[in-house]
Amino acid sequence: MSLFEITRDEYEQRRDAFELCRWVNAQFRAMDGTGHFGKIYFERQGLNVPRFVAEAVPVSRLAFLLATPGSEVHVTCFTDSRNYDAEIEISGWRPRSFRVEVTTTEPDDVVLRRQALSRVGHVMLAGSIRREGRKVIAEPEMMVDVHEEEQRRTALMLKRLRDKVESGRYNPNTAFLVYSTDLFRIGVDARADLVRDAERYLAQLGVPTAGVYFGFQTDDTVIRSLMRPAAAETAISKTFLAMPTAMVTLLMGWAPFVTIRDWRLVPRGSLLPSTGGVHPITAGDAGPCVLLAERKPCASAPHP
Repeated sequence: MSLFEITRDEYEQRRDAFELCRWVNAQFRAMDGTGHFGKIYFERQGLNVPRFVAEAVPVSRLAFLLATPGSEVHVTCFTDSRNYDAEIEISGWRPRSFRVEVTTTEPDDVVLRRQALSRVGHVMLAGSIRREGRKVIAEPEMMVDVHEEEQRRTALMLKRLRDKVESGRYNPNTAFLVYSTDLFRIGVDARADLVRDAERYLAQLGVPTAGVYFGFQTDDTVIRSLMRPAAAETAISKTFLAMPTAMVTLLMGWAPFVTIRDWRLVPRGSLLPSTGGVHPITAGDAGPCVLLAERKPCASAPHP
């Protein structure tokens, strides 16, 4: 018997956006109640758990983004092998419905880092990492360039979008949600650049879609590309893209189950830790630093 199970009937229930968020939060609390939260969440163990983390959670964030006064958003997530992962129906003001295809991105070493985080409680976010028997051995790289790491990850997200759009497998009424399950926090400026690059790509390609969205597991936010050719919608304000990461988290998501701590070089060359909590990395912080992820108890994460 697996550590945790989400049945197909429960997973595929049609829910409104707020009910879906409550259900997602209830699953996290249930995982914590087993006493094996690290194995279930970070190592993705259990029936439909990998699909839940990689698809249902980001879709719930997307539904929350789409829920506005005067409209109702309903979502159905799927566990079968169809070529999309969810269906969203919006009624009321500007009613519409569309399919959602979720694709996740993370560097190759992140699976091992999540395992180390689950089993040891902390892991360095840079440097070589390998498995020796049942142990995961991480060798820290003392300094990394935050800007380079951001660029590498956003390039991977854009590539994943291109692969999906250019595959020819999806009809124009499909929205693409590219979701980063990486432990590394991508700053707000890099996210805005990613959206602009996606807009240019879609404009040049001319392939209609129901929308393009980017999600980030580190703070459970979803942002949208403003280019929506299929719906021919007017551009939506970019105001919230300029908000600090902490503000976006407050509006859009709950606290993650990982605390990122970093140590930055000060003029004398010594290392000083950042202030407690999750540190929002922005372009102004780009430069050499040491990054460490620490597991945070599920019970310490507030739920909406």
